[in-house]
Amino acid sequence: MKALIHVTGSQRAFERLHDKPMLFPTISRLTTVQEIDEIILAIDDYEDQTVENILVAIRHPSTIQISSLFAKEYSNGGWLAVAKEQGRLTSDGEPFFLLRTNVIVDYPFNDMIEFHKHHGHEATMLISQVDKGLGFNSVLVDRNTRRVEEYFIGPGPLVGPLIDTQIYLFNPSILERDLYKPMILGASILPALAREGNLYSMPLKGPYIDLKDDGYRLGLERFFKYMNPMIPNAIRNNPVVVICGNVWIDATSSVTGDCQIGPDVIIGPDWKINCSDVQHSVLMRNVSVLHYGYVDGCIVASDTTVGPNTAVYPVSVIEDRVQSDEATDEVVQPPSEPFGT
Repeated sequence: MKALIHVTGSQRAFERLHDKPMLFPTISRLTTVQEIDEIILAIDDYEDQTVENILVAIRHPSTIQISSLFAKEYSNGGWLAVAKEQGRLTSDGEPFFLLRTNVIVDYPFNDMIEFHKHHGHEATMLISQVDKGLGFNSVLVDRNTRRVEEYFIGPGPLVGPLIDTQIYLFNPSILERDLYKPMILGASILPALAREGNLYSMPLKGPYIDLKDDGYRLGLERFFKYMNPMIPNAIRNNPVVVICGNVWIDATSSVTGDCQIGPDVIIGPDWKINCSDVQHSVLMRNVSVLHYGYVDGCIVASDTTVGPNTAVYPVSVIEDRVQSDEATDEVVQPPSEPFGT
């Protein structure tokens, strides 16, 4: 059995989510599935990526083969077409998983395999329940059989609370359908499967966080509801450091002087802060916030220095290796098209 992972935006997939690359949890869970013998990374943005540095970024000791598929293809149906052309998913005649990297869930792969075998039809999709949202594809499901009766493509008002998480288990027969590039499965293939009675659903237990639709920062804030805070003892016990709400700080980070951190802050490895405030933000590897710095509602990429006397306001995104002006006071305003909302 194989798993095809659409690596949506290669750079983001290899950024750290807490202490591991975002791709790592998906790979790690797949390696626990006995039936899976190959994981195929479908990579669409690969100018600066090679198979070697991808595997270094994942750093996962496993006997499962991890291979790659490169193309300028940005849709899930298009990736099936590419894999079909290259014969990558049909060699063993077994069902295969199709998923993407910008989703955070507690993947129930083994349960999906069991349910897929039980209903005996062409496709199984993982569904989740949401209160509201305009960007999701939604479904109507028979409560007794879990068969998907109708499939509705977004964006638009939800017809019900159940949405498509874009995590699928397909029989190889799906590749015999009319696949082309680019192609979104929700626009044609999935509605057809529903009409035929060949699409079944399995409810997700736990959180569903879509970092693409929610935005990277807001998605992680939602994820905080389901995770335990992590604060090194040296920082937790520092009398001049105020921790507010949900905070996750890597053990290699250091804090000096009067600081306020939180709520909803994730801080990566080798981070340094001095007499500053950080809230509602994600700070990645080797970021420094110097004295009297202020960061709110932002994403700060690796190897970046903020401050001193610098305020970074929502919803700014600071790229890698940016050094703010240390000679004069500076205010970093949000971009004209906000990111992460």
